[in-house]
Amino acid sequence: MKTVLFVLLDQFADWESAFLAPALRGGIMPGRPGSHAVRYATPGGVPVRSIGGMTLTPDCDTETLPDDCAGLILVGGMSWATPETERIVPLVREALSHGILVGAICNAASFLAAHGFLNGVRHTGNGLEMLREWGGANYTGEKLYQERQAVRDGNVVTANGSGYLEFTRECLLALEADTLFCRVGDSRMGMDRAGIGVTAEKLRDSVWIPEGIVGFSRLVVSTPQCALPIRMEKTSVTVGNRAVTLRNATMRIGRSDLTASGVVHDLYGAMRRRRPLRAELSLSSRNLNCNQLIRAVSFPADTLRIEADTAATDLKLFVVPKNIDFALHTDFRRVRYGKFVFEDVRGAVDVRDGTVHLKGLAMKGLDAVMHTTLLYQAVRPERGYVGFDFRLRRINVGKLVEFTPSLDSIVPMLRSFRGTVDFDVSAEADLDSALNIRIPTLRSAIRLRGDSLVLMDGETFAEISKKFFFKNKERNLIDSIAVNISVKDGYVTVYPFAVAMDRYRAAVGGTQDLDMNFDYHISILKSPIPFKLGLNITGNLDDMKFRLGRAKYKNLVTPVEIHKVDSTVSGLGRQIVRDFKRRIGRIPEERRPPARDTTHSSGRSPRPLSGL
Repeated sequence: MKTVLFVLLDQFADWESAFLAPALRGGIMPGRPGSHAVRYATPGGVPVRSIGGMTLTPDCDTETLPDDCAGLILVGGMSWATPETERIVPLVREALSHGILVGAICNAASFLAAHGFLNGVRHTGNGLEMLREWGGANYTGEKLYQERQAVRDGNVVTANGSGYLEFTRECLLALEADTLFCRVGDSRMGMDRAGIGVTAEKLRDSVWIPEGIVGFSRLVVSTPQCALPIRMEKTSVTVGNRAVTLRNATMRIGRSDLTASGVVHDLYGAMRRRRPLRAELSLSSRNLNCNQLIRAVSFPADTLRIEADTAATDLKLFVVPKNIDFALHTDFRRVRYGKFVFEDVRGAVDVRDGTVHLKGLAMKGLDAVMHTTLLYQAVRPERGYVGFDFRLRRINVGKLVEFTPSLDSIVPMLRSFRGTVDFDVSAEADLDSALNIRIPTLRSAIRLRGDSLVLMDGETFAEISKKFFFKNKERNLIDSIAVNISVKDGYVTVYPFAVAMDRYRAAVGGTQDLDMNFDYHISILKSPIPFKLGLNITGNLDDMKFRLGRAKYKNLVTPVEIHKVDSTVSGLGRQIVRDFKRRIGRIPEERRPPARDTTHSSGRSPRPLSGL
């Protein structure tokens, strides 16, 4: 921390340093750190008395500047025409030669004029006539004189005797130690070490349109809409045409960092809660903690909780503010959501009309590559809506179920597999207050592809192997699997698919309802047994019934039929994506249930079913 040296003479003006010194030493805003150390010097190091009767014992004399000196402030008073001021001339000359700030107010400015220090800089003082009177032949800077309260030119600041506030401001700007503070409604903003080059045009009474550049070392914004303050480090923004332009502006919100480039529109209107805040931004981040950010918006009054707790166990449905309209392009190195961490998240995100729309985001997570399109809406904190299209490549089955717990109810057969799969799912559903999918509202198209999967031994497989004389091993290797599944109107349809294991080839399919009542069929297409047969599995997990019969699926797993099913499920997926994208820009009070489609692949109405 550098030092600012204040020079005081006997009968000094108390008030002329009363604002500057505390701002440097104690910080501009309450709770903010000071930017500079402050020392007081007098000729000979003797105590001096102010005009107001205050006696001050100095820290040092005026013979030399401190080694870490950033500024030399000459405080006005009644003694600047006395002979002892000659001892201060070398001090001023040394400061100017080293590019150190020299500030002089009232009669101290006249002292500078008397010794020729103002001849090459724009300046002010206690009137031009007084400068001429004090300066005599040494003062030749009349053309550079300005009739203003305070003037800063390079590293020289001058002011008249009534301009102590303006003098303070100009010295803080020169020392890059200033903080600007403003309040709009319940929102507050403070800037440390700010530099402003802005003009304003008066549109009407109390409405001004600014234009120019604002630079700062630190900015802090607090608003009732967010529990965490928004902090920005050294940057500059361009203000103009009712917009703010950012160029690589880095901000921190709690444990998250963001670097933004782009344009923000109508900041004032948003802070007053009268107009939407619009922005087109490119965002990058080293670390983004969605758990904490969601809480900051969901619980804006509970700052302590937000700062201390980042676990995902109590994430709740959150209503996206309707007064923001953001078009974002993301490049996030690391994103935490719930207990999961995603890396290299790249793509576009739109936030408008209370809706979050992720448009084709690519990312790495769960040891897999993911491509995501997602739409999220919440009308109120108790109920929301989500539509999504996930493409996951080479994902571990266990992590897939962990990532999407609802899959365990929709595709319970997944619990029996180990290995990696390609997983595509398009879906839409309502959400409860804890961000869980309301299963009865779910509509989905699912495609599952995997090679070299292991079917784990279990009670169900043990019964099936007994019926077909399988070799019941602890680990049963499946060469490949390709499953198409649809979810609609409370029913899950597993379209017939082929599975090869050991010396057997089978076709599996069926239906189930969301209460886990099921009707599955297995057709044995190849086996050591010299005839084809089928196994019907009905009931529920607590009361499972097995019945041998004919092989019903032997003609439903040909390449032609499988292609038809692929097309059907893919078409349903595309339709789901089109449907939830149509919601953008409108938030209905209640989501209408999709029209009931009772058509099954076999032409029969779907019956209840479960998994293997």
